[in-house]
Amino acid sequence: SLSNSLSLSFHLPSVSVCVSASLSNSLSLSLWVRNPCSSMCTGLFLVMRYHYLQLVFGIGCLYEVVLTVLDYEMKVIGRARFGADQEGAVQFAKLMGHFGQTTNACSFIFSLFG
Repeated sequence: SLSNSLSLSFHLPSVSVCVSASLSNSLSLSLWVRNPCSSMCTGLFLVMRYHYLQLVFGIGCLYEVVLTVLDYEMKVIGRARFGADQEGAVQFAKLMGHFGQTTNACSFIFSLFG
């Protein structure tokens, strides 16, 4: 005999979903949670467990520290280059404005075209 229903199931990383439909217009949705131990700290536990994730985390932190130091150095050098008076402050603000616009435009273009 032929079945009058259709069943579809798929699996997400922590959830299994099953959808069933029949000719009698009834639709059922079943949801099974695979990992009840998932929490906000799961990522932290993974970083603590796997050495390569600790290295990736360390490289990311080092990148941010270097970026902050270089940004501070650029602003100190730029401020010293234009002087401490009002005119120097205006010129430095113009420079930082052009720098921000150029950086954001390049970032947008690279994001758009890959």
